[in-house]
Amino acid sequence: MKERIPDRITELGRQLFGVKDPDAAIKGIEDFFKRIGSPVRLNEAGISKERFEEILNLMNKNEASGLAHTLDNNDRKDILELMY
Repeated sequence: MKERIPDRITELGRQLFGVKDPDAAIKGIEDFFKRIGSPVRLNEAGISKERFEEILNLMNKNEASGLAHTLDNNDRKDILELMY
């Protein structure tokens, strides 16, 4: 997904952490949430991979979408993969 909006992710990382690429921005965000004790991945929140299809079906049924980009079923699957 970061390939769609690398400039926006990079700008967020620059403003928050002083980094200059999307991967560093994502790492900075993940590290921040880990430091405050928040789960970053679904399995860290106790949601097992066995529920993948159930969650994906709900995302597709509700047509979960992004703020700036419309998401299709493949996009939702890719996002859910990243969430584990």
